Parts: sequence; structure tokens; C-alpha cells
Amino acid sequence: MRAIDYFDKGADAHPDRAAIIDGKVLYSYPEMRDISVRIARAMWASGLRGEECAAIYSHNNAQVLFCMLGMMRAGAVWIPINYRNSTDDNTAYMNYVETSWLFYHSEFKANVSELQARVPSLRHLICMDREDGGHPSLLSFMERGTEADDVDWADSSGNLDRLVGIVPTGGTTGPAKGVRVT
Repeated sequence: MRAIDYFDKGADAHPDRAAIIDGKVLYSYPEMRDISVRIARAMWASGLRGEECAAIYSHNNAQVLFCMLGMMRAGAVWIPINYRNSTDDNTAYMNYVETSWLFYHSEFKANVSELQARVPSLRHLICMDREDGGHPSLLSFMERGTEADDVDWADSSGNLDRLVGIVPTGGTTGPAKGVRVT
């Protein structure tokens, strides 16, 4: 089973339960699945192929989980970016893992401009809460996948070596290194 299959299994078992509550907004499991499918399809329509690294740069909110589930469904590799880190540290880590995609909150717009200039592998930027210059909002980005077909990358043996994420270490003895999560 893929990591996203565990979410889908829970969604099938509990379609009427709340999957996430963000302030006063409640999202059901079917709503979460639909949003993650739309994000995955948009990533495929925008050129995602294989295990490309995709980062999320935001405070904790429902859109973070939407993006994370969409990345898992698309087969991307989740790269957590700590908004509390310095731009230098985030740049170093994003270069270390060769991040291609960045989903970010507009609150970090200034830092994202610097990241874009300093991370040459970064090709796709999506602002989660609104349009930002030439970067689409998450809602408009999801529209790109409306006509896209699903990419079936599951296999019966469970994809045991396929990456789901690369989580940074604490970096106590130098720059953060990545822990591969399969």
C-alpha cells in the first residue's frame, strides 16, 4: 500500500466523520480526498514525474494537510520546511534535496522570492492562500488538473522503497541532513 492508501482506507471507513477542523471550518474525509486528488492531478498536468521533491512553507493550517495529501497521492516526495528557520538554512536544505515544487503561504512571500533566486532546482511555486505575482493560488492551481488523468504508480508489493518524504535532521553537527521516509 502507498501512504495515501491509508488515508483513503480511513475515508472509506468513516465518510461522515470530520477529517480536519480549521478554526470554524470542518472538512470531511470525502472533501479532503477530493481536494488531494485535485492537487495531485494538477501536479501531474504541470509536469510532475516520479519522485520529485515538493516542499510546504507555511504555518499550520488545513491547506498544509491538503498539499501534503496531494503530494502523497501524486507520488511526490514531501519536504517539510520550517518557517522558523533562517532563509539560509531553508535554502541549504532545499538545495540539498533538490526541491522542485514549493507550496507556500503568502505571509512568507519575501522569503520565497529569495528562495526562488537561490534554489536553482525550484521550478513550480504555488501560493496556498492567494495569487502571488506569477504564482497561482492553490485554488487556481487545482483547476489545471481538471482534465488530467490519474497516474497509477501503485504496485502490489507495496512500493517499499518509494520515498514519501525527506525529513531534515536537527543539524547539531553541521547542516541538516535528510532522513528518507519510505
